[in-house]
Amino acid sequence: MTILTVLIFTISVVVFITVIANWGSGVPRVLGYSFLIVRTQSMVPTYEVGSILIVKQAEADTLVPGDVISFYSEDPVIAGTPNTHRIVSVGKNDQGKRYFITKGDNNPVVDSYKVYEDKLIGKVSSSISSAGTLINKLKNRYVIFFLLIVPFAFLTFREIDHIKKLLGEKDEEEQIPVDDSEKTEQDD
Repeated sequence: MTILTVLIFTISVVVFITVIANWGSGVPRVLGYSFLIVRTQSMVPTYEVGSILIVKQAEADTLVPGDVISFYSEDPVIAGTPNTHRIVSVGKNDQGKRYFITKGDNNPVVDSYKVYEDKLIGKVSSSISSAGTLINKLKNRYVIFFLLIVPFAFLTFREIDHIKKLLGEKDEEEQIPVDDSEKTEQDD
């Protein structure tokens, strides 16, 4: 149990530090990976609504048409929001800046706005179907109460009881009288 506790604590600290380090700079990244939940039907049937996408950080020059990428959209309707679509073509503007033309698998036309490499989050490496739906349900305050608060309270009270028992044993050891007469008879 101790090894599991240390492992969970270590993972939690790494994730916490990573999220704090990336605070305000967009999607958090842990060891080069980001996790996004599909919220629209633009990539159906490839990725269903509620799926979790595992997005690996990627260099723009390694991406080719057919790759599915996540990026910060320039579309004024969803500006700055992470979006995930398939690369249809790759190009460069007059200044030599690389861009991607993207399209959702379920959309009839390509996206109106180019995706420049500085807006790239990464390339989708895999997905977990419907896991995002479960995570969204876990955001419910009643679910959080029963999955986090109740077990935490239980463990806290259990540890308090354990500490009281340890202190009680220590008090008993201090109160046991030592019989010096037995020690003298054995020495003779």
